[in-house]
Amino acid sequence: MESQKNILIVEDEVLIANQIEMFLEHNGYNSVGIAVDYTRAIELLESNPVDLILLDIKINGSKDGIDIAKYVNQNLALPFLFLTSYNDVETLKSLKVLNPIGYINKPINDATLLTNIDLYFSSTKIHTQLIIPIKSGTKTYNINCTDLQYIESEHVYTNFYFTNHRQSIRISLTKFLEQLPNKEFIQISRSTAINPTAINHIGKSSLKLNDKTFKISEKYKSNLSF
Repeated sequence: MESQKNILIVEDEVLIANQIEMFLEHNGYNSVGIAVDYTRAIELLESNPVDLILLDIKINGSKDGIDIAKYVNQNLALPFLFLTSYNDVETLKSLKVLNPIGYINKPINDATLLTNIDLYFSSTKIHTQLIIPIKSGTKTYNINCTDLQYIESEHVYTNFYFTNHRQSIRISLTKFLEQLPNKEFIQISRSTAINPTAINHIGKSSLKLNDKTFKISEKYKSNLSF
């Protein structure tokens, strides 16, 4: 049986948020919580595995839903669906550059909301992204392994290099690799692991990923096929 998808609701109108939560759970989805402002949204994102964010633009506080979308794009690579009362051309243009999976105008129609969510998860079955929740202390980081190019450990931190950004997490490289369900990454040295799908060229003692060359330690050569 397929596990329930986890959805975060970011909406400052509590009555509407509660109605959305009940509707989602009635239709087989799991709510990880309701956030009415930026701070609470980030707390829930960093402490729970999340598959999709329903993101209101205008929320409590000085930071809005657009700020949350920017944070998600820079740090978490999670999908989000905007909920908005705005439908003017300029606003929609500003939302488009943030790469949401879509947007729904308020007042929210239940059937429209459910259709958008169902269609998104149906499409991801075809174009699957491997998103792994990684625990570090009290926080949970959702790592998009499909977009992750390589990993390098540095002291007590591990640096995750994605296509367009870098993220540092207080976790050892070994601990991260242990949390992967399969051998999605190949360790090539004590401090480095590579996404094999991103490799451009493999030599006897080095490999190339885009414009960066990595040395392969003798101990880890057996992890690669020559």
